[in-house]
Amino acid sequence: MVKIPEGMTQEDLARPVIVVRDFKTSRPPLYEIYSYGEQVVVVPVNRSEATGVNSLAAQKIEEDLRRFLGTQEVKAELLSGSRARVFVPEEYIPKLIGKKGSTISEVEKRLNIKLEVEPPAGEARGQEAGWRGDKEQDNLP
Repeated sequence: MVKIPEGMTQEDLARPVIVVRDFKTSRPPLYEIYSYGEQVVVVPVNRSEATGVNSLAAQKIEEDLRRFLGTQEVKAELLSGSRARVFVPEEYIPKLIGKKGSTISEVEKRLNIKLEVEPPAGEARGQEAGWRGDKEQDNLP
């Protein structure tokens, strides 16, 4: 598949990656194989989702963002050692991102981790209850 290799953060580093997994046990990927320059790289992927360190890191991110945003509705999940996905109610996303991304850059620098910000599941942008995308449809019989 074409993706950003585990541990890399910049989107322009996306490349074809061979993902090695154990199909019998349905466990997460074990290794990623890709070329970097003229070298072939084999990287072990440690995705132990329930490790204490990952859990503590996610809790630290959640605490920091809860204080900053003033809401308890923050959930974080570690994607790798350098990336995390945070789920924040849509009304708080502009505050977290800031003007031209300046606020999120400061938060990422302070936490030393790249953040992907998303609204919680079921709160996708423009998907309010009853919204159909075309206001003129509401006037139709």
